[in-house]
Amino acid sequence: MISERLVMLVREKGWASLNELQLKSIGIVKRGDNVLITAPTGSGKTEAALLPVLDEMLRTSPEPVSLLYITPMRALINDVFNRIKWWADKLGLTIARKHGEVSQREKNMRNKVKPQILVLTPESLKIDLDWAPRFRENYRSVRWIIIDEVHEIAGNKRGAQLSLLLERLRKLFSIDPQIIALSATIGSPEEVLELISGSSSRRRTVLTYNGTRKSSILVEYLDTSRFTGDEYWAKVAWKVLGEIEPVTIVFVQSRYAAERLFKELSSLGLEEIAVHHSSVSGEIKEDIEDKMRKGYVKAVITTRTLELGIDIGYIKKVVVVGSPATALSLAQKVGRSGHREGEESRGVVIATSVAELLESVAAAENMLEGIIEPQKLIPCPLDIIAREALGMALSGVEVTPEILASLARDSKVCRDFDEEQARRLLDFLSSRKLMKRGDKGYRLSSGFFKIWSFGRDKKWWSRDFSEFFTVISEREVFQVRHGENTIGELDSQFVYRYLRVGDTVRLAGRSWRVIDIDDNSKKISVAPAPRETSEIPVWRGLAQSVSNEVLIGVINVLRRGVSKENILLSEEARSIIEKAREEWMRINGDEAESKVWVHEKGDSQVIITFMGQRINEALGLLLLSALSRVTTSISLKVTPYAVMVKPKIDLGEVFGRFSCFNELKRELLRVVDRHPLYVSVLNELRYSLGAIGDKSDEEKEFVKSEASRQLLHQYMDIDGLWVMINSLRKGEIELRKLESEPPSFITEELSSTLELKPWYRDLSGALQKLLKGWAFTVEEISEALLLPARTIEHKLKEMRKPGSKARVTKFIDTETGEARWCLMDDLPGLASDGDFRESFTPLDNKQPFQLKIKADSDDAYMEFVFTPSLSVISEIINKVPFDEIYELQVQPLVNGIYRNLSPRYYFVKKSIAPYLVLNGVAYLQKIKGLE
Repeated sequence: MISERLVMLVREKGWASLNELQLKSIGIVKRGDNVLITAPTGSGKTEAALLPVLDEMLRTSPEPVSLLYITPMRALINDVFNRIKWWADKLGLTIARKHGEVSQREKNMRNKVKPQILVLTPESLKIDLDWAPRFRENYRSVRWIIIDEVHEIAGNKRGAQLSLLLERLRKLFSIDPQIIALSATIGSPEEVLELISGSSSRRRTVLTYNGTRKSSILVEYLDTSRFTGDEYWAKVAWKVLGEIEPVTIVFVQSRYAAERLFKELSSLGLEEIAVHHSSVSGEIKEDIEDKMRKGYVKAVITTRTLELGIDIGYIKKVVVVGSPATALSLAQKVGRSGHREGEESRGVVIATSVAELLESVAAAENMLEGIIEPQKLIPCPLDIIAREALGMALSGVEVTPEILASLARDSKVCRDFDEEQARRLLDFLSSRKLMKRGDKGYRLSSGFFKIWSFGRDKKWWSRDFSEFFTVISEREVFQVRHGENTIGELDSQFVYRYLRVGDTVRLAGRSWRVIDIDDNSKKISVAPAPRETSEIPVWRGLAQSVSNEVLIGVINVLRRGVSKENILLSEEARSIIEKAREEWMRINGDEAESKVWVHEKGDSQVIITFMGQRINEALGLLLLSALSRVTTSISLKVTPYAVMVKPKIDLGEVFGRFSCFNELKRELLRVVDRHPLYVSVLNELRYSLGAIGDKSDEEKEFVKSEASRQLLHQYMDIDGLWVMINSLRKGEIELRKLESEPPSFITEELSSTLELKPWYRDLSGALQKLLKGWAFTVEEISEALLLPARTIEHKLKEMRKPGSKARVTKFIDTETGEARWCLMDDLPGLASDGDFRESFTPLDNKQPFQLKIKADSDDAYMEFVFTPSLSVISEIINKVPFDEIYELQVQPLVNGIYRNLSPRYYFVKKSIAPYLVLNGVAYLQKIKGLE
């Protein structure tokens, strides 16, 4: 048990005794096990980990730094620091905290008086290991490491980074500190504990405490199917307003939704409310949290920033707007309420569609049953391993393939990472000038500081040096601008996935048509659009994906209804669920897993799989690949329940192309860079791997391969898709045609889901590569690149202007009358031989024509009369006193019908103008001949 000094402090706290969890943890922690403690929010997890460690510290006269307390968020550091400091001060132990917003005075004190307890983030630990050689020496005394809210980082790249950092710590000082991890809710505790334990020789123990506090969840249905824009948010706000009981946390799915709902609630007269999300400054968020503790606010609207265990005082109720998507997310949110003795946690979920209603009930049932989604660990992320190689080199270590391979394997981040793979990665970093070969291994190179730059030498494409130490994937935003005015911001994933040139969005109270999207500067140029124009709703498409566990729960609800007594349903919600059940049973009965239904309507096709978002995303990519071979006009929507595709396609023929898993994987890897989220994943990798600027084909392939692998892992399930295809081939699953309408909740979900659109990060480069040595119509290019024709045409018009890296022009194919685009430099060759010679060969060399040229749109025309021979035209063009021609027009001298069809060419280099003049003549003479 613990010492008498700690017992006295427990009593001073006003506690009658330690609770059941804290008593259970003492023996396990003092035994020296690496332990993961899972328990509900408010059950005293921090003390369950801390008290036995403090007791051991009192017995051993600890050196600085003996205890590291790691939290995933800076906002948690201050809260945890004050909580631990109370105990430390009473026991005569020194404590400090480390994050970017700590005062200089506090930093100086930490360096002068080395703390025995240090509270910090994973990023701060990386700074010390990479860049703080003197303070780093204090880490050789570390005996305990407590990791708070471990579920928040275990399933993403921060978890991989932390595991590598802990392994570096073990290897650097030949120590084996005890790991104690804490989580309110976690789905795969053994896997997570193994990841953070790495090569530790300590026994692993998971301590699960479910507590005695009950939860009740009310699921309400709000029919918003007839509303968009302002009306939608007005309906949601009225519903939320009726649920607020001070203090209430209202969770929404995006920063845009938080600000929009805040605006609507304010307009309804609700005062003492606040908005709290990642774009709000740290100072304002701390002020909001303080007001929550004091009860000065009635409600706070937030995204995920209040899910974690920050002390925010007593919360009466939690409201979740939209589908919680996972039981883990719902448990984290609802667990923030009802922390008073004898109270239950109260949650209200407001579902705005029938699918959301079913998902909400399923997530609630799973939560109450303890069916929590496992953490999805990213296997072998090369960008994170590269960061640690660079970090070790930054600290002065010459990194060998043996050192790097051992670190990756022993940390469990990449169990099969061998020395050859490590050598290839180090060689790649060397080729990108981030590292260079030394006497024993690889050292840091000067190119590192060009990418991760100090302020004085920073380029527009550089990152601040401090950003090197973090892999927090803060979603980028695009700034929306009309001229010099900023209209608002759009989430980058929304832009990559759904928005293209020519689309219309509604921001700042009006409709805007997208004129240009600049991925490099993250700016979108817009112009006012008519109000009646169809708009893309910017709050759609940003929700968390529904987990497979919740999807199975939805099927169970459709089969047997709602089974849990502590899930409350409004009468309308219960009626809607019963209607959905009747529709479901009409087509499925109890055999949902053995059928894939196909419903055809007009030229569209709905494939009902009920196999989840990730399998359906993979299916959608496969259909996109197949359809691109035969058409350019493709419409694709993906939900967890179904995929809608237009035009229709022979699924049997598509699936029949693959006889094994590897064939399917190769096909998806071939086209995965056309997926709209490919560029988002690529952006995560390129700075870590130094993939900035020009790259060799081999370097491009290295980066593309890793980006493709990570995208498929994060967003798709190829294995699941292969199981479906193989089961269809074997007859274990039936592919059936559905003659009647699909269940209405499926069609409703599809109608509200935004259309997936392929994205090209470097469209200019793709066009340059495609056009090299040939000329194509816009439709042919659209088919080749799987992009809308209007997007292609817009980019081509942009590329013909002076200053473009690879300039293009267009001419008229006299055989078909179509406009063809080519590289400007290729035009003389295309005109002199090959398939297009006829388009530049006049039928009558003696017929006179008029040539009109001007240098700028406001200038007057220069006019010439000529007969169509290359030498005559070249002599005329040479007299033009400017090198760039804004407009070139060829007209017949004689009036006639075909004079009105005179071709015009814009943004023409003087050197290629004679060929376009010949093209204009050949076209006009061909028309006259047809007359």
